[in-house]
Amino acid sequence: MKKETTLSVLIYIFGPVVRFIIVEELVAAAMDFAWNSCLQDMILRSAGSAHSFRIQTMWAFLRLLLSAGAGCLSVRKEALLERDAFVTAQKQRRLLHKGYAAFGETFKARTMPLLLSAVVLLALAINVLFSCIMPDLGSPQSFGNLPGIAGILLQAMLYCFFMPYVEETVFRGIFYPRLQRGYGTRTAILGSAAFFGIYHGTLSQGIYALIMGLVFAAAYEAAGSFKVPFALHGACNLAVLLLQWTDTYKTFCKPLWAAVFTGTAVCGFFTINLIIKKTAE
Repeated sequence: MKKETTLSVLIYIFGPVVRFIIVEELVAAAMDFAWNSCLQDMILRSAGSAHSFRIQTMWAFLRLLLSAGAGCLSVRKEALLERDAFVTAQKQRRLLHKGYAAFGETFKARTMPLLLSAVVLLALAINVLFSCIMPDLGSPQSFGNLPGIAGILLQAMLYCFFMPYVEETVFRGIFYPRLQRGYGTRTAILGSAAFFGIYHGTLSQGIYALIMGLVFAAAYEAAGSFKVPFALHGACNLAVLLLQWTDTYKTFCKPLWAAVFTGTAVCGFFTINLIIKKTAE
C-alpha cells in the first residue's frame, strides 16, 4: 500500500512534466519527418537557393515554437490550477506568520529591482565563464541573418518571452508547488532546479539551468507570484542576447569579466539579505 501511495505521488508530481516533454518531442519529431520527407525539397525548390538559409531558419524557429507551445498547452489546465493554489497558500502563510508577511512585502516592494540586476549579472557571469571553459554552452539559435530586424524580433519573442513562459509554467508553475507539497520547500527548490537542468541536455547548459533554476524557484517562493521568476528568466535571456546583438559577447568572454559579474551579483544578493533582515527587526 505504501509503495502504491508513493508511486501515485510521484506520478502526480512528475506526470505533467513528463507529458510536456513527450508532447514536445512528438511534435518536433513530426515536424522533422514532414520537413525531411517532402517539405524541404518542395519549399526550397520553389524559393530558390538564394533564400534557402532564411527558409531553413524560419522552419527551425517554427519547430521550436510549435513543439514547445504544444507541450505547454498539454499541461495548461494543471498550470492554472497550481498557480492559483500556490498563490492562495502563500497568502495564508503570510496571514498566519507576521514575519513571513513582512518578508514577502519587503521582497516585492524594495528588493525586486536589485534582485533583477543581481540575477542578470549572475546569468552573465555563468555564461561568460562557461563560454571560456565549456564552449558547448553555446548561445540561443541565431535568427540574425533574416532580413532587417526580423532576426532580432524573432529572438526577442522566442527567448525573452515565449520560452521563459513555457519553461516557468512547467518547472515553477506546476512541478515546484507539487514537489513542495509532497516533500517540502528545500527539496522542491533543489528538485525543480535539478530537473530543469536535466531538461536542457548538455552538461554546461544543464549546470547553468540548475543554478538559475535554484534562483528562480527561491524567488517564486519568496514573492509568491509567477510573474517574478518569469520576469527574471526573460531578463537573463535578454541580457545575453543584448551582448550578441551588439557584437560584444566575445569581448566579455574572459575570466576577469566573469569575476566582475559574479562579485557584483554576490554584493547584490548580500544587500538584499541585509534589507530584508533590517525590515524584519
